[in-house]
Amino acid sequence: MIEFLGWLLLTLAMAAVIHVAAIWYIPTLFVWLLARKTRRDGTPVNAFGYGGVHSAPIGRNIATINPDLAIALGVYDVSKGPVRVTCHTPPVDTYWSVSLYASNTDNILLINDKAAKAPSFDLVIVDGKSKYQKMGDEEVVISPTPKGVAIVRVLVKDREDEAALALIDQVLRKTVMCPDQRT
Repeated sequence: MIEFLGWLLLTLAMAAVIHVAAIWYIPTLFVWLLARKTRRDGTPVNAFGYGGVHSAPIGRNIATINPDLAIALGVYDVSKGPVRVTCHTPPVDTYWSVSLYASNTDNILLINDKAAKAPSFDLVIVDGKSKYQKMGDEEVVISPTPKGVAIVRVLVKDREDEAALALIDQVLRKTVMCPDQRT
């Protein structure tokens, strides 16, 4: 009975350690794998990968994660300085959002069509030690981790409407992420 109790306690302790490690490290592993995949696909860090809006979902392209959304996705790294995201919005009646996630997948920012104050705006992502000074109407976002993920989503109401697809494509191509040139 004592031997069984020893094995039971050892098993429970190992399960607890594995559970805590999984909760702590799997989100970070997810962002690391995403960064590796985007680099392999040709998208550098601090830039958006965007394959265009397709009139019909194709293959395993990022555009088909959700066939109702056109998506631009990128990994940011603020360890060498601020990163600027210049956002352009589609027409008033189209849902869109910009989300930023820290490397542990905590959502640190969400701006959508209801919250945006202007048809175009700048976000500047900085680390907690940055001395960055806000200019004008830009929004400064402090990332709790040096790396994270930025996602821009635009609702595609009708994949058969070529004019609407062209407008969404134009908006996503104008929405860029790059190292901030002011620093």
